[in-house]
Amino acid sequence: MKQINCLIISDSHGRVDRVREALSRQRGVDAVFFLGDGIGDIAAVAPAFPDIYFLCVRGNCDYIDAFLDRQVMKTDSITLGDKRIFLTHGDMYGVKYGPEGLYRLAESVNADIVLYGHTHIPSEEYREGVYYFNPGSLYGAAEGATCGVMTITDGGVLFSLMHID
Repeated sequence: MKQINCLIISDSHGRVDRVREALSRQRGVDAVFFLGDGIGDIAAVAPAFPDIYFLCVRGNCDYIDAFLDRQVMKTDSITLGDKRIFLTHGDMYGVKYGPEGLYRLAESVNADIVLYGHTHIPSEEYREGVYYFNPGSLYGAAEGATCGVMTITDGGVLFSLMHID
């Protein structure tokens, strides 16, 4: 399998400049996963990056339900390499109160990776064969403005955090 590089963005809340900066820094990505709360920000920037695949989910502050002529759901999934990836904003699973809802979700959909946002706090966990990753917020929080990079290879999955300020 060839190496697959993905940019993971969440909670931009109007910071189109930071979305543009994140994409400019990661020109070699194969896909961008947007985890909600700022779909309009992604929609404003995506046309400048026609060679990148975008997959978005809606957050609790998103009132747009279409992106690049596709309907945007509250959850979505994709398989890359041999990894089943599930995307959610996280609000429907109570992520601000703990990860238990995500654990149940991962089991019910047989996910290898769960990507989520909503808390504005970066987080990475590996539990019972499943990766859980929150890239934080491009809007910013105590950790500053952050997004994530996920690399999938035959050897496994690597997550890293990127600061945008």
